[in-house]
Amino acid sequence: MAAVQTATVDVSHAQVQQAIDTLYDSTSPANKKTAAQLWLQQLQKETFGWAIASQLLRCEAATYRFFGALTFQLKIANDWHTLAAEHKVQLRDELLQCLLQSSGYPLFVITKICVSLTLIAMRDEHDLWPNFIQSFCQTLDTHAQTVVTDDERVALHLIILEFLIIVPEEAGKAALTPARRAKVTQELNNATSSCLERIQSLLNIQTPPTLTNAEAFQQLKAKALQCMQSWVQYGVPLNSLGPLIHKAIELLPDPQLFDHAMEALIELIGYPSVKAYAATLSNDLLQFISNGWLSRELTRAIQDGDEECARTICRFLIEFGESFCPLSAKCLLRQDFVDYVGMMLALTGFDGYFGADQEISVLPFTFWAFFQEELQESGIFDSPWAEEPQLHTDPATGRPVFKEGGVTAGDAARIAVINIAPATQHDKGEDAAIAQIARNIFSKLVEILRQKTTFPPESEWNSWPADIRDKFTVFRRDSSDALLTCAYVLREDTWAYLVPLAIHQLGEFERGSGPWQSLEATLFAIKAISDVAQTEEDVYLPKLFGAEFLARMTTFIRRDLPPRLHFTTSLLIGSYAEWFRLHPEHLSLAVRYLIASIQLPKLAPKAVDGLLTVCDICRDELVMEADSLVALWTQVGPSLQSQQKSRLVKAVSNVIQKMPYDLLLPRLWALLNGIVTDLSTALDNHKQYPEESKQLIEDQLLCLKSCCRGIQPSESVVTLNDPSSPTTPAITDSQQQLVAEVIWSATSRMCTIFASDTQIMEPLCAFISETVRSTLPIFTPNLSALIALMIETYATYPMSYLLETAAAIVTANGDSTISKASTEQREQLSRLLHGLSMVTLRFFEQQDLELYSDIVHAYCDLLSRAAATCPWALTRLPQDVVNAIFGNLLLKTFRLQERMTMNSVLDFLISFIGLHQEDVEFAVLTQYVADNFGQTLVYHLIQGVGGQQPRSMDEKLADTLYKLNARYPELTRGYLILCLTQPGFPSQRVSMAEKEEFVKSIVGIRHLKRFREGVKKFGLLCRGLANTAF
Repeated sequence: MAAVQTATVDVSHAQVQQAIDTLYDSTSPANKKTAAQLWLQQLQKETFGWAIASQLLRCEAATYRFFGALTFQLKIANDWHTLAAEHKVQLRDELLQCLLQSSGYPLFVITKICVSLTLIAMRDEHDLWPNFIQSFCQTLDTHAQTVVTDDERVALHLIILEFLIIVPEEAGKAALTPARRAKVTQELNNATSSCLERIQSLLNIQTPPTLTNAEAFQQLKAKALQCMQSWVQYGVPLNSLGPLIHKAIELLPDPQLFDHAMEALIELIGYPSVKAYAATLSNDLLQFISNGWLSRELTRAIQDGDEECARTICRFLIEFGESFCPLSAKCLLRQDFVDYVGMMLALTGFDGYFGADQEISVLPFTFWAFFQEELQESGIFDSPWAEEPQLHTDPATGRPVFKEGGVTAGDAARIAVINIAPATQHDKGEDAAIAQIARNIFSKLVEILRQKTTFPPESEWNSWPADIRDKFTVFRRDSSDALLTCAYVLREDTWAYLVPLAIHQLGEFERGSGPWQSLEATLFAIKAISDVAQTEEDVYLPKLFGAEFLARMTTFIRRDLPPRLHFTTSLLIGSYAEWFRLHPEHLSLAVRYLIASIQLPKLAPKAVDGLLTVCDICRDELVMEADSLVALWTQVGPSLQSQQKSRLVKAVSNVIQKMPYDLLLPRLWALLNGIVTDLSTALDNHKQYPEESKQLIEDQLLCLKSCCRGIQPSESVVTLNDPSSPTTPAITDSQQQLVAEVIWSATSRMCTIFASDTQIMEPLCAFISETVRSTLPIFTPNLSALIALMIETYATYPMSYLLETAAAIVTANGDSTISKASTEQREQLSRLLHGLSMVTLRFFEQQDLELYSDIVHAYCDLLSRAAATCPWALTRLPQDVVNAIFGNLLLKTFRLQERMTMNSVLDFLISFIGLHQEDVEFAVLTQYVADNFGQTLVYHLIQGVGGQQPRSMDEKLADTLYKLNARYPELTRGYLILCLTQPGFPSQRVSMAEKEEFVKSIVGIRHLKRFREGVKKFGLLCRGLANTAF
C-alpha cells in the first residue's frame, strides 16, 4: 500500500494508538470512550485511513491489529471505488502477506483480515483476482510446504478454513450487481468440490506426532465441520456425501466436537440438493440412530436431564424425519424405524414441567403432525384389513388398556426411550400390522401428552413467575394440536381410553386419593380432540356427559376447590356443542352444570364461554331451557364483569331467538329492562359522575350489541327488505314500544353528549351497525331519523367509525336494482350519501389526507358499498360533488403510501367503472367521469405502477386499469399514449420503445391474467428490477 500511504496523514500513529487504548480500556470514563470512538470513526472515513490501517496491522498489540483490520474492512466496503486498480492488487497482496506472517495473531484479527479479502473478491468487477478461492488456498498451501513445524501448518489450515467459512456468508449478504452476483455464485459452485475434498481430508488426518498444541488440532476439526455447513448449500458431489456424513457421525462422540458435528449433520440432511440421495443414505442413518452411539447418548441425556444435549439430538432427529427420511407407513414394519419413533416419544416425554424445568417436549410436535399426515395419506386406516383394537381391563388397576401393549397411567414411570415391538404380520396382511403399530405409538403419545399437560401442585404453580406460567400455558395449547393429531389415528379409541380414565380419576378424587390436576389433564385432552368427535358416537360421550361423570362433577361446584378443574369442564362442554345438538337428551345436565358454575363469580368466566358456544349451536334444542336462562340473567347477569355480562346476554338471546315473536318479546324485555334502565340512569348522572357513567354506558352498549347480534338468525344476515325474512311484527305492546323509544332516545342523547368521545361513540356506532340488520322493531331504528342523526353528528365531529356505520346502513337498506328500491330508500340513502360526502369534502379542503387516512379509507369503503348496493344514490350526487370526489379527493389519495386506504380507493374505482351500463343514469355518470377525469386517473395509475406505490399494489392498480380499458378501450388507449409520451414518465429507466411495447401488450387484452403480467413487466422495468429474481 505504498502508493496509498503517500496521502497526507493528519494524525500521528501515537494519537491513534492512544485513542484505541481509551476505547478498549474498561477503566476509561464513558465520556472519553465515546469521544475516542467518534474520533476513530471519523478517522476511518478519511483518505489516510488506508495508511493508518496498514500501520496498525504491523503493531504487536492485538487491539491495534484488530482496529487496523476493521478499518480495512470498512474502507473496502465504503471507499473501494476510490482506489486505482494497481492499489487494489497491492492491498490484496498486503493482506495475504499479513496472514502468511500471522503467527501470534489472535483469531478475531485473522477473521477480520479474511473478511477484508472476501470483500475485495466480491467487489472485483475488473477480474483482478480470478478464481480467488483457489488462488487463496494455493497461496497458503504453498507457504505451508515451507514452514518447519506442524503447529505452523495447523495454523495455516485454520486460516484457510476461516476464509472458506466467511466467503459463503459474505456472498449471501453482499450488495452486488446481478452480473457480479452471478459470477461470484459461479465461482462458489466451481470451488465446492475442491473445498469439500479439503474438508474431508482435514477430518481424516490423524494428530501429527510432533504437534505441541493439541487444542489447535481440535479447533481444526471443529472448523472443518463448521466449514462443511457453509458449503453444503452449493451442492455436494455424490462421491463426497457419504464419506462426509459418516465422518461427522464418527466425530460425534468427541465432547469437544459433538455440537459442530451435529450441526454439520443437520445441514447435510437439510438442504434440498442433498435430498436426492436420501434413499441411499437413510438406511445407514437409521441404523446409526437406533443402534449406535446416538441412541445410547440420548438415553443418557434423558436420564441425566441433560437438556442441551437432548435438544441438539432432537433437532437432528426432527430434521431426519421431516426432510430426509422417506417416511411411509411401511417404515413401521422396520424395527430400526420403530426405535427411531420411540426416541421421538422419549423426547416428547422429557422429564420435568415445560417452561419451568425443560423446553424439549414441544420440539417433536411438528414431526408428529408430519408423521400422522403420511399415515393418513397411505390409506392404511381405510383398509378393511385394519382391525380396530379391542379394549380390555387391567386386572390390577381396573383401567382400560389397549390390546397388545396399550397405555395406562402407570406408563408415567417409564417414559424414557420407549421400545415398541412391531406387531406380528398375520394372515390379514401387513396393513393390519402397520395399523396396530401406529395405534400403539400414538396411544403412548396420548398418555405422554396427558401427563406433560398436567398442572403442578398449587404451591409450585404459585411459585412460578409469570413468564414461566405463560410458557406452560402456551405449551398446553400446542399440546392440544398434538392430541388432535393422535385422535386422527386412534379415532374412537381415544375416547375409549380417556373417558373411562376420567371416570376412574373422578372416583379417586372423590375418595381423596387422587389429585385434581390429573383429572383436569384428562379432561383437557378430551376437549382437545373434540374437533374429530363423530356426532354419532354413543358409547363413551354419553358416559362422560351423563350420570357417570358430569352429574357427579356438578356436586363439586359448591366446594372450595381450585377453579381450574371446573374451567376445563365448562370449556369441554362448549367444545362438544355439535355433539349435544344431535344428542339433546344430555343437554339439560350440561346446561345445569354451566348455570350452577356461572352463579359463582370465580367460575363464571369460563362457564359463560361454554354456555355461549352451546347456546349458539343448540338454539332449537335449548328453547325449553329459555326461562332458566332468562332467570339466570336476571339473577346474576348484572353482577358479572363487562365481557362476561355481554357474552351471557348473547347466549340467552341466541336461544330466545328461536321462539315465536309472542313468546320471544316478553323474554327479550326481561333481558333488556335492566340494561336500558342502567343506560338511562348513567346518562342522567354523567355530569355528576363522569368516569363511572362513561364506563357504565360502555358496558350497557356492549350488552345491547350482544343482544342484537344474538337475536339474529344463526349464520345469516337479514336485510329489512329481504322478502324471505320473517314478517316483522308491529309494536303493539306499550312496554315494548316504550323500550324502543328509550333505546333510540338514549342513542340521540349519547350522540349529543359524547359526539367527540371515542370511548363512547365507537361502541355506540358498533351497536347501531348491528341494529340496522335486525328484524325486531324493538331494535330497528327509524331510517330517516337515524340518517339525520348520522349526518348531524358527522358534521360536528368527522370520525371514521361514523362512516363505517353509514356503510352498514347502506348495505342493509340498499338494493342495486333501482326498480326494486322503494321511494323512501332512494330518498334516504341518497340524502345520507350526499350529506356525508359534503362534510368529507369540506373537511379535506382544510385538512391533510395523510393525517386522516382512516377517514379516507372509511369514506371510500362507503362509496364502494354504495356502488354495490345503491348505485342510484351516486347518480343523484350534484355535479360539483362528483367533480370534487373524482377530480380532487380520490386523485390526492394516490400520493398516500397507506396500503389499506389505497386498496379502498381502488376497490371503489373498480366497482364504479363496472356499474351496469344498461341503466342510462349509470352509463351517463361513468361516461362523464371517464371523459373528464380518466386521463388524470390513468396518469396516477401508471405512476403508481412505475414506482410511486409499493409493488404489492401492482395487481390492484392493474385491475383498475383493466376495468377502465375494458369499458372504455379507445379513451384508455389515448390516455395511455398521452401520459407515456412525456419524457421520463413514469421512470427514467424505461425507453420510448419499451413504453410503446407496454401499450401494445395491454390495449385490447381481455384476459385479466395476461393484462396483469403486462403491467407487472412494465413495473419491473420502471423500478430497474427487470431480469432479476423479481
